[in-house]
Amino acid sequence: MKGRKLGNYRIAAFLGRGATAMVYRAKDDVTQRQVAIKLLTASFFSQEDHSKAVASLLREVKAASVLHHSNIVALYDYHLVPADTVIASDDVLGYIVLELVPGRSLARHFKLKDRVGQDFALQLMAGVLAGLEHAHSCGVIHGDIKPGNILMGITGNVKIADFGVSRHESSHANDDGTPLATVSYVAPELLFGRVAERRSDIFAAGAVLYECLTGERAFPGYYAATIARSILSDQPIAPSLRNPDVPKAFDAVVARALAKEPEQRFASATEFAESIRSAVGHQRWNVAVLAANGASGIVNPLWNTVRLEPEPTPEETADEAAEPSTAPLQLMLERAIIAPETPHAPPPEAPHAPPPEAP
Repeated sequence: MKGRKLGNYRIAAFLGRGATAMVYRAKDDVTQRQVAIKLLTASFFSQEDHSKAVASLLREVKAASVLHHSNIVALYDYHLVPADTVIASDDVLGYIVLELVPGRSLARHFKLKDRVGQDFALQLMAGVLAGLEHAHSCGVIHGDIKPGNILMGITGNVKIADFGVSRHESSHANDDGTPLATVSYVAPELLFGRVAERRSDIFAAGAVLYECLTGERAFPGYYAATIARSILSDQPIAPSLRNPDVPKAFDAVVARALAKEPEQRFASATEFAESIRSAVGHQRWNVAVLAANGASGIVNPLWNTVRLEPEPTPEETADEAAEPSTAPLQLMLERAIIAPETPHAPPPEAPHAPPPEAP
C-alpha cells in the first residue's frame, strides 16, 4: 500500500487498523500536509455489506463535518464510491482524510503499561469531556468512546477520533438499530437495543476514567457475553481500593458515571467535568484542561517526553481490532442468558404486613 496514490494523497506508512478499516499516514501533494487516511477496502466486507460499509463511512463524514473542536480529530476531505459501481475484491470503497495526531492511542498506552493514576486521568478526561460536550451540543452522539478512539498527542493534547458508529440525536437508530460499540465500554441500555444517547457516552467515558485511574477495566473479561453480564449486574471495585494513590473522592464520581440507569448518571459531559473539578480542586483541573489542549509552553504535560515509537505493524494492532463487540447482539444476549424484553426487572415487592387485630 505504501506509495499508492489516492486523489491528492500519497500513502506513506501504516498507522493502525479497526474493525472495518485501515489507517495510514499520507501526504497531501497539493498542500504538503501530513494527514491520516482511513481507508475502506472491499476485502474487509462481503459483497452484500459494501453498502453498509460506505454508509458507516458517510455517517462518520456527516458527524465530523459539523464538529470543530480542539479535542476532536478534524476532518479534511473524503471520497466515496458511487452506489452503482462494480467493486472488485481489492478495490477501495471509500476513504476519509483526517488530522494526523503524532503520538499514540490510549489503548496502546494501556498495552504498553505506561503510567496511570489521578494526574494522568485528569488530563485525559479534561480532553475527552470537552470534546464530548461539543459533540453533544451539536447533536452528535459518538457511540463508541473507548481507549482505541482516544488519541494522545506528543505535546499532551487529547483528541476523540472515529465517529463511525455515531448518530445524530434527531435520528432514531444507526442502520438496523444494532449497536456496534466495543462491549467493554458500552452502556447497559445499549445491550438491550436501545438507541444511544448522551448518557450512553457518559457511561463509556466513566469506564475510560476508571481504567485511567487504576490500570484495570471496570468490567473485565475475555468473552463478550461475560463482559455484558458484568456490565448489567456488577459494581466495579472502587478505584481507591484498586489504587491507593487515588483519592476516595473519585469513587463517587466514577460510581455515578457508571450507574446502570441512564437517569442516575451525569446529565452532560460538563456536569461530569464539574464533578471531577469539585473532587480535585479548581486549580488542578484547570491545569489538566490546559495540558489536554497541548499547552506545553504553560504546563508540563504528562507524556510530552514520550518519544515517537516505530509505527505499528498490522499484526500489532490486530488485538485492538478484535476487541469483543456487541454485534451480533442477539447471540451475545443469549450466551449471557439475558432476556432483551426485560432489561431492568423491578425488585419483588415486600409482603404487606397483616392489619393489626382489633382489641
